[in-house]
This record gives sequence, C-alpha cells and structure tokens, in this order.
Amino acid sequence: LLAGLVFSLGLILVVGAGGMLGRCLAMRLEAAGTSVWRTSRRPQPDGHRHVMLDLAGDASDWEIPSAPLSAAIVCAAVTSQAHCQEDPDRSARVNVDGTLALLRTLAARGVFTVFPSSNMVFDGARPYRRQDEPVCPRTEYGRQKALVERELQTFGQVGAVVRLTKILSPETPLIRGWIGALRSGRQIHPFSDMVMAPVSHTFAAEVLERIAAGRLAGLFQVSGPQDVSYAQVAYHLARRLGVSEDLVAPVRAASRGLGAEMVPWHT
Repeated sequence: LLAGLVFSLGLILVVGAGGMLGRCLAMRLEAAGTSVWRTSRRPQPDGHRHVMLDLAGDASDWEIPSAPLSAAIVCAAVTSQAHCQEDPDRSARVNVDGTLALLRTLAARGVFTVFPSSNMVFDGARPYRRQDEPVCPRTEYGRQKALVERELQTFGQVGAVVRLTKILSPETPLIRGWIGALRSGRQIHPFSDMVMAPVSHTFAAEVLERIAAGRLAGLFQVSGPQDVSYAQVAYHLARRLGVSEDLVAPVRAASRGLGAEMVPWHT
C-alpha cells in the first residue's frame, strides 16, 4: 500500500518534536526537503519554525502556526505505562483532553492529522489482532489511546490512526540504560515473561511520513513480525556489544511489582 506512494508534502506540523519519534520524524521530513513546524513543551535554541505547546496546559494559550498546514502528526504523549497507571488524571490531561482539543482544532482547519496509537488498545490475549476488532484495553495507557481513537475515527477523511507496537532506538531509555550497564560490566535484569514486537524509530517515522504524504485516512497497524521477550532483546544486545551473556539475568515481571494487565501475552 505504501511502497509506491508518490510524495506530495507541503508544510507539516510535528507535535512533540522534542521526543524520540517526533525528533526523528522532523529530521527525516526536513532531509527530504519538506518544510516543518515543530512544537515542544520547552523553548528551543533555534526558534525557527518552532512553537511551544504543552498539551497539559490551557488550550486557549496554545500557539498553533497560522500558516496553511498540509498535515499534522501528533507525536506528543505521556508514553510511560507506569506513569499513566500511577497518575491517570494527570496523564489523561495530555493523552486525552489536550490531544483531543488539538485534534479538534486541526480538524476545524481542515488539516489532515496522523495520530500514533498503540497495540495496547487490545488486551494481548491473542496475536495478530485485526484492525476492525473491538478494542479491549487492560491498561490505563491503552484506555487513553482508545478514547482518542474513537473520536478521531469520526473525523472521516481528515484523520488517520496508526497503532504501533514497541518503538526502539538507541535513545530509548531502557535500551540506553542496558547498553551503558553492559559496557560497564554491570548486570541487567530484563523481563523473561514480557514480550514486544519491536519496530525501529526510523521505520515508524517512515510509516507516519508516508501516511501523511498520501493523506491515507483510516486505521493502520504497524508491528514487528513476531513477539520476542525483553530478555531476548537483552541477550541480542550483549552479543552485539561483544560482552558476556552472563551479564543478562532475566527476572519475572511480577518480581518488580508489575500486575498481569501490564504483561500482555501478545503484542
């Protein structure tokens, strides 16, 4: 569907360009010659085409570029499942209230909007869920994503939902921490019973770019080909770094206080 797409991108708004995915996406777009407006919660040294936008703040204070936008990709979110579980009200202000307020504003201007969602809108009981199956989240993060999905899907041809499995890059805090520990000869404790179907941050950015370019409205699911355990990923890193696999000491998720709803069987 996406491979032969002819690009036609005008001015793109990347919301949350300070995060891993948003930063990668903005850099990719600019490298291809696309004009990009970036938003983040913090001031940037280079203010060119950059505005501050905090989805937890008052929508009346937001500075959304008045320039004609061809598309917006909303990468800003509280992505930590633990934070969402521990503080559902605060995380929902960003992931639900602020995100929906922004999406409605953009839709009113006729801006095609791409919303990265998550496989966590499903309960993980079965693999390879179809996109037309009813959502059934078990975690607070999944519930928040499902709420936004439900409204965005009423926008018709001006919106796309992209459900992504675990996005990994060398910048991912977990991966960065593991790499640092392994290089220092310190033991790490990945979960043996928690799985992911990882996609790289560069591939996720490419998918979002192509969907925005083609104004491909609807619901998309993007996943690695199979689930692997966090322990398998850690062993892979050890081998790539040339360190002893004895530094990888897997543990069960329950030993770190994670409930069953946080440990899906399939992603």
